Amino acid sequence: MSEATDPVFWGRHLRDAVRFADALGTLLTGGDALLELGPGRTLGGLARRHPAFVPHRPVVRSLPHAADGFGGEVEFLRATGALRAAGVDVDWSAVHHDRARRKVPLPGYPYQRARYRLDEPLPGERGVSGEPGERGECGASGGPGWLANLRGVAGAGGAMAR
Repeated sequence: MSEATDPVFWGRHLRDAVRFADALGTLLTGGDALLELGPGRTLGGLARRHPAFVPHRPVVRSLPHAADGFGGEVEFLRATGALRAAGVDVDWSAVHHDRARRKVPLPGYPYQRARYRLDEPLPGERGVSGEPGERGECGASGGPGWLANLRGVAGAGGAMAR
């Protein structure tokens, strides 16, 4: 910490060569993900070009590039997820600042046959133009009229209608 206030350190820092490749080589000997601190993608791009870089190592940026068009909180959450997916332990209390979180109930399995489409008319309603036989029209079976027509096609066997 004393180096940060030492003018001799900063003078040497400005005059001497930056040994980024050597420092990056030291980082790449470990097996962890690389976290780019700062906006943009420059340091991550340089890390990917290093001879010791292996393609499966994740390089995660912590701040968005100016051209990305979204805020730092979005990029922070994306980076947190990417680091977690890479096997890095995340301190969730620090991420959420000790705010209360809610659990969202999810279905036990993906085939519960409950529809949640907003663009499909309800049974008995007509499609957008109100014309019978339109794709959006619902038939007597409760499904769209065009889907009910598929049930009669040989080979469809009703499996497509479910």
